[in-house]
Amino acid sequence: MELIRTHKALFATLFITMLYSLHYGLPLYVTSTFLQFSGFTVAAVSLLYGLASLLALFFSNYIAKYIKLYHSYSFTFMIVLAEIVTTVAMVMTKNPLLIGLFFLAHFVFNALIFVLLNIFIEVLTPTHQTGSIRGIFLTLLNAGIMVSPLMGGLILKGGDDSNYMMLYFVTSAILLPCFYLLHHYLKEMRDSSYESHNLFQAFRKVMRHKNLQAPVLAQCALHSFYTVMVIYMPLYITKMLGIPLVVYLTVIIPITLIPLVLLPYELGYLADTKYDEKEFMIVGLSILGITSFILGAFVITSLLLIIIILFISRIGAALVETMSYTYYYKKISRNDPAMASLFSNINTTAGFFVPTFLFLISPLLFFHEGLIFILLGIGMFSALYSLVQMKTERHHNL
Repeated sequence: MELIRTHKALFATLFITMLYSLHYGLPLYVTSTFLQFSGFTVAAVSLLYGLASLLALFFSNYIAKYIKLYHSYSFTFMIVLAEIVTTVAMVMTKNPLLIGLFFLAHFVFNALIFVLLNIFIEVLTPTHQTGSIRGIFLTLLNAGIMVSPLMGGLILKGGDDSNYMMLYFVTSAILLPCFYLLHHYLKEMRDSSYESHNLFQAFRKVMRHKNLQAPVLAQCALHSFYTVMVIYMPLYITKMLGIPLVVYLTVIIPITLIPLVLLPYELGYLADTKYDEKEFMIVGLSILGITSFILGAFVITSLLLIIIILFISRIGAALVETMSYTYYYKKISRNDPAMASLFSNINTTAGFFVPTFLFLISPLLFFHEGLIFILLGIGMFSALYSLVQMKTERHHNL
């Protein structure tokens, strides 16, 4: 009976993951332009993303305490409800200050939901199936992020006030079935006997274990790439290259994200059965570094060539993402949500440092718009050093 209940809870968690990915992905490549539409400059948008990421890290630092206090089911239920209300409020107001505040809350709630989903998956997944289940988890996340820009482009069309409002209304409505799934399948889920670690203690623990440093740094590099793609690429595509945002959402993004949907499960299965994750991560980071350099070094005006380069880059991203997830979650204990939260919050860490760095070098972008991609490529290759130093060993929990 316990096994059946666990399988149902895992299925429900994966279904919530799919809904979350649609909710997260629908405004993902639109929010920076929505903020500009609402009166924020490019520099102000960068600062908002940086502040939002800092707040997300702050609240995620206490994730274990929240779960102990409210139970993972109740806490997730509250966060999902708060995210729905906040997303609607953000687009209903016309006041730029309120829009900025609601955006910060929206960003934080999304980050917390992602951390909680990772904790659910970690608790419900047998260790010997970590690669396969994580592969499915990443496939569902990336499938939603691939499909949702197409949906967003169709809703947005001209990008006026009413279309933005409709986009965020649909974004909020997607989360509504989560309440049913949480109540019927995850309410009785037993929380593990969580250790009282915070993110800083978890970080120190990772730094003492060299083989955990490598996937963490690989994830940092990967999410720096993702952050640039989310915040800067839409602006670069539309402002510098003159490609309409709707074309970017409905043509470029759905095609270029295909590797992130097709590859994770197969890669996770290979990691469970045959191959070591290290080599895959090295190849993936090399691909990301090379494609980033190409984007920065050349002014590419051909739509087909841009699609090819971004498509190849996502093959590298799939390799790094799947293998770093699989390796890391095989190594950590499921009784330590801080370790899971640390890895889940690498995206918010990148979301703080990358926009802050982008803000600082923004004057230089007037002279060379592709500079950010060249620096991004340098970052990808820098992360390779820790992977090369990584020792191959059999998996065991810390």
